[in-house]
Amino acid sequence: MSSDVELLEAWRAGDRGAGNALVRKHFGRIHRFFRSKVDEGIEDLAQQTFLAAVEARDRVENDAAFAAYVFGIARRQLMMALRKKYARAKVFAPDEVSLAHLGAGEGPGVQTWLGAREEQAILVQALRSIPLDYQIAIELHYWEGLTVQEIASVVEAPAGTVKSRLSRARKLLEAQLQTRLSDEAATQGLDALVSRVGESLGA
Repeated sequence: MSSDVELLEAWRAGDRGAGNALVRKHFGRIHRFFRSKVDEGIEDLAQQTFLAAVEARDRVENDAAFAAYVFGIARRQLMMALRKKYARAKVFAPDEVSLAHLGAGEGPGVQTWLGAREEQAILVQALRSIPLDYQIAIELHYWEGLTVQEIASVVEAPAGTVKSRLSRARKLLEAQLQTRLSDEAATQGLDALVSRVGESLGA
């Protein structure tokens, strides 16, 4: 498979097939990004993200990670959707406010995962209970393997700030899970739980 840079260069040169291949390569990841945060309109948000990526493809530096570029667009699409839906919070700080605080913490989409996917639903509820940019940082770290510098470009914050947020996010998430999981499940470890659920969300 061609690298992101090779596909991007071919796309810029007019190869629509390369552009389609690049979109397909990252579509599942962007779908997961939205699925862990909203219960409806996921397909539309993903499509809007890639449409914006197409329109701005010439702004991407060749040495930049295409994944970080697309996740940055996805975050901006999410912010616009949240501000539109939760008009009372038209201006909010994503490093301070969680989806649960906005009223999107435990929607019907999460509830349908209970039962056979109870563990998955519990983790998503917990993630939605920590500040949005903390949630994004920890998901990009565990699920997407982005570097601190790449996450910094997505959330538009200094790398040092992202390091601090990741540390804080782990503590906040662990505290949320302790109140939601059984003692046995809670002892399995945060890393294993987050990774396992990330794989199921991406399936």
